Amino acid sequence: MSEKASPQEALTHLKLLADGKLINAVALLFLREPQRHIATAVIKCAFFSGVEIAKPIPSYQLFEGTLFDQVDNVVDFSTLVTPDTSPALCMLILNAI
Repeated sequence: MSEKASPQEALTHLKLLADGKLINAVALLFLREPQRHIATAVIKCAFFSGVEIAKPIPSYQLFEGTLFDQVDNVVDFSTLVTPDTSPALCMLILNAI
């Protein structure tokens, strides 16, 4: 794709247009507050120590913002609760999202 491509050409190339309209991925990736348009566009993370699931949850976070921000925050959260975060865990997180 050329650097001189129009926004429409770039979005088409990235498959972010369907029938000439923006798809939801555009909101998730580029809007500052995607949750205003897609209320369920959040990531919930919970960390339990041991195998028992009990309330209150020891460590629970809700992440909002762009998808890029959410991924960064989830990786940071996993680093806090699991100090030896490996690249494999980061890949697991990305694949889960």
